[in-house]
Amino acid sequence: MKKGFTLVEIVVALVILAMCMAGISNLLVSSKFYLRHSRCRIQAVNLARFYLEELGMHVRADQWEIGDYVYENPLSIGSHSLEDVWLGYPLIRYRLSYDVSDVPDSDGLRKVKFEVRWIEPAFWKGYAY
Repeated sequence: MKKGFTLVEIVVALVILAMCMAGISNLLVSSKFYLRHSRCRIQAVNLARFYLEELGMHVRADQWEIGDYVYENPLSIGSHSLEDVWLGYPLIRYRLSYDVSDVPDSDGLRKVKFEVRWIEPAFWKGYAY
């Protein structure tokens, strides 16, 4: 009676182990991508909150006059874009814009739609968080 494993049994076990390891490594890579994507989304939400709080100061004024200079309210109706913001490591450019429109059937209410766009690199090689 022989003790031990045959060569076929060892090869089958190694193939099964390799398939399991490939699945686990794929899971780790995809979870790293989703983690980075969620960090970008959180940063975008925080940027939008920051600029919306800044716009909140202008809610009660349509136009201010300071001497000969007329200050136009950033909440005037129309599309507005803000300067790009570079954040994170690696640096990611966030483009911010907002649209102001009248709310139908209201007494002077305005709706602000804020939009934050960014491009995530397709491959994040070499960058660790």
